[in-house]
Parts: sequence; C-alpha cells; structure tokens
Amino acid sequence: MNKVRVALWILIGSVLLTPLVMQLPLLGWDWHVCFEARGALLPPVGHCYDQYPPWAWWILRPLTLLPWRVGLSFHLSVLLLTVAISAGWGAHRYLEAALLAVLTPPVWMLMWLGQVDGLAMWGLMFLPLGLPWALLKPNITVWAVFARWQWVAWATALGLVSLLIWGWWPGRLLAARALCYVHPSAMGWGNLGWPVLALGLVLFPFSGRDPLRLMASGALLVPFLMPYHFLMLLPALGRVYGWKRWLLWLLAWTTGAVPAIGGVARYVALSFPVAVWMMVSPRPFHGYSILARKVWVLFTAWTIEAD
Repeated sequence: MNKVRVALWILIGSVLLTPLVMQLPLLGWDWHVCFEARGALLPPVGHCYDQYPPWAWWILRPLTLLPWRVGLSFHLSVLLLTVAISAGWGAHRYLEAALLAVLTPPVWMLMWLGQVDGLAMWGLMFLPLGLPWALLKPNITVWAVFARWQWVAWATALGLVSLLIWGWWPGRLLAARALCYVHPSAMGWGNLGWPVLALGLVLFPFSGRDPLRLMASGALLVPFLMPYHFLMLLPALGRVYGWKRWLLWLLAWTTGAVPAIGGVARYVALSFPVAVWMMVSPRPFHGYSILARKVWVLFTAWTIEAD
C-alpha cells in the first residue's frame, strides 16, 4: 500500500504542478495528433492508437477530454514527478539523484513529444496494480514483470481478458509498429542487427529478480526501440552513487545524440542499458561464475568416466 500511496501523491502533486508546466514552450505533437480525443466517443479505427494496447484509449480518456494543453501538461507533470521520485527514493544523496534523472535527454524528448512513457513509468511504481499503465508502452516495461511470478500471473490474466474483449489485438499492434522501423532514431535489433539481440539473450537470463536489470537487458531483446524508451532505466541513478552515478548520467546523455546524429550513435546509446545492467548489481557476473563452475564440474566428471 505504501507504493500505491506514493503513486496517489504523485497525481496530487501533478495537479499542483500542471499550471507551471503549461507555461513551458511544449509542442506535444504526438499528444495532439495521436491521443487527443477530438470529441469522439470511441477510438477511431486505423488511428495511431493501434500502436498501443487497446486499453490505452480508456486510460487516457480522462485526460484527452480536457483541453489538449491541460491534458498534455498534467501527464508531463506526472512524468517529471515520477522520474524524480523513482530515482531519488531511498537513494544516497537523493536530491542529486532526482535532479540528474530529470536532466537527461529521454525526459526532455518526452516533454517535447508528449508521448505517454511517463504514465507507463508511473504504473511501474505500484505493480501489479499498475500493470495497465506500465504496459501502455511495453517495449521495456514488460520485462520488469518477470521479476515476480505473481506479476507474470497478473500480466497473463490481463492479456487473456483483453483478448476476450478486443480480439487478437497484438497482430494489429505489431502491424502498426512495423511502419515505425523506418524512423531514423529506431534502435532496436530490427534496425541494428542480430548482435544486439544476441547480447540481450546473454544478459537477460542472468538478470535475477531485479526489475531494472531485467528491463536493461530486455531493451536489447526488442526489435523496435526509441531513445526516449530508456526513461524506464533512469531510476538506476538512485541505485548507485559516486563516480558510477555520474558515469551513468553521462551515458544517459548518449541517447540525445541518436536523433541528432543517428547512424553509429544508436549503437553508442546502447551502452546505457548495458551499464545499468552491470552497475546496479554489486556482483553482476556472479551468475556466470556459478554456471561456469557447474559446467566445469560436469566436464570433469565426464572426462573421469571416459578414462
């Protein structure tokens, strides 16, 4: 309940912050073009909502009923407070961690675009009840579900119920997302090649039950990824301190080079999730050591029997 209480306080704080955010020079292109209700009772067929789970429209409906600038500013206020609290909660020098997390390109990109990743990050704060919000943008958040078998069960139940209500919506989502692969900032393995996928397959099984490590390695497993999706990994700044925190912050800034430069910058930006995977654990390669010892024992036993 403590996590739910914090999530509710974020909503209250966002109401108070909204008038200030409304004064910022925000474009909110995606919010205005993709998410705004425009007076419709039901989401239109063929709309860009097809790129999102079918419950996205119902979650966003209370905000899209508002004047577009108000709805945009409120959900961006949720973004700012969620990032700051997620990074600073329980961190050493929590104000430093919160400030550094807010001052990163993924946050600024989302402030400009008006995408709903902030609401997805807010849902991550109180899993499993926050699953419908967390899975609004499942590219990275879905991997956090594997941290607890109970979360997997809840996510499975949500998926099955949604299929009964909306039919085979994953097919529509994947078909709509296929058009996004041509974006110059797209940086999943669908654009960057199979070595990225291979690295994810190596890291993911040894991520333990840590949601951050699961999301960091899972980011390498998705075929479509945008630099602002790394928002979900910013709480890692609160998990480390000293030079590690500053190094992670600098690596988070490599995501800003992706829309500016493209090309090789997309590979460089993948250093951020890899660094998160390594740094948030005191013994990141412990699982590999255990596996190596087991393989060695089996090999030794086999060679003795062969002799």
